[in-house]
Amino acid sequence: KGVCATPQNASSMLQKAVAKVLQGLPRWTAETPRTQATVRIAYLVQVAVEAKLPMVRRVFDRLYSEEDTFLYLSDARLLDPGRVEQALGVAGADSRENVHVRAASHTGFYTWPRVQVVLDGVEELLQQPWDFLVHLSESDYPLHRADWLRANFARQRDRNFMRVIPHRTAFGEGLGVTWHHWPMWCGHPIVASCGSAFAPDFVSGTRFPREALEGAGMQFAHGPEWVAVTRELAEYAIAPGLEPFRQMIGVHIGADEMFWQTLVLNIPHFTQKIARQRWFIEWSNPKQHSPDTITDAHVPTLLRSRGEFLFTRKVESPASDAALAILDDTLANDGPASLDDLPQSGWELRRSCVP
Repeated sequence: KGVCATPQNASSMLQKAVAKVLQGLPRWTAETPRTQATVRIAYLVQVAVEAKLPMVRRVFDRLYSEEDTFLYLSDARLLDPGRVEQALGVAGADSRENVHVRAASHTGFYTWPRVQVVLDGVEELLQQPWDFLVHLSESDYPLHRADWLRANFARQRDRNFMRVIPHRTAFGEGLGVTWHHWPMWCGHPIVASCGSAFAPDFVSGTRFPREALEGAGMQFAHGPEWVAVTRELAEYAIAPGLEPFRQMIGVHIGADEMFWQTLVLNIPHFTQKIARQRWFIEWSNPKQHSPDTITDAHVPTLLRSRGEFLFTRKVESPASDAALAILDDTLANDGPASLDDLPQSGWELRRSCVP
C-alpha cells in the first residue's frame, strides 16, 4: 500500500511517474461553498514521546467537542497506543466514539513513509463526516478556542491553511525570477523507501529531474507539514488518479515538507484558496531541525498577531508553562471569529506575490 520504491525499481518508477505527471494531474472538479454556517473538524495528531503526553492531553481538553473527530497516530516503535488512550482518558469504559488511537509505522523525517502515515490516517478519517482536517504534532498548541476555530473555518470554507514557499517565483515579464534556498532542493539523489520494509536511503546515480519538470511548467514548493486542509483537498490527495504524483514526490528527499505545497500549485482548475493563517513558529537558528520552544518572551507577539495564526509550535513543559497560562486566560475570553479581520488569501513570500 502506498509508494514502494526499492533501490532496484526507484529510477524506473520515477521515470514512468514523471511521464504521467507531465500529462497533467487530475482536473479539480469539487465544488465548495465560500462560507458555511458551521463545520466539523477532524484532528489528526502524531505522537511518539511518552513524556509529552500530559501536553497532548492538555491540548485535547481545549479542542475536544462531540462535533469533531480525533485520530491519534502513535509511533509503533516508541509509544504504546494504550498509554495514549490512558493519557487522553479514553481507555476501556471511558472510550468515546469520536476519539480513536491507532499504532502507526515508525518513520523518520524527510522521506515519503512519513507522508504515507498521514495519508493512511486521512483515508481512515474520511469514513467520518467532517469539513476540515487539521494535522498536529504532539508539540502544537491552539491559539483559539475550538468554537472559534470552527467559526473561522466556516467563514473560509474554500481555503486551505498552510505555508507555501515556491522554489521558483516569477514576478512578471521583465521583473525577474527569485529562487528560494532550501537544503532539500540541492540536487540530492532520489530516495528509496517502502513503508517500514527497510530504512529509506539514497539511490546513487539518479537525481530528481526538477529542472526539467520546472521547464515543462511544473511548480515546486515546500513548507511545514502541519496544515489544515479542506475535505475536498484531502479526498483529492488520496485519489487513485494522483498515484503518479505521489510516486514522483515519494522519491524526493523532504517529501513530508513539500507534498501538500507542491500539490496545490499544480492542480488543474483548482478553485480553492490558500489562506495566510497558519502556525506561529519561531526559528532563532534556521539550520536546526526543530523550532524554538515557545516561552513567555513570545507572548507579546502572539497576542498582538493572534488572528493571523491558528496554532503555535513547539511547546513543552516546563519552558512553555508561563506562556501557556497567559494564552489559556486569553482563550477563555475569545470573541467570535470575524472574516473582516482575516488576512487576505495568498502565499507568504519574501516579496508580496500571489500566484
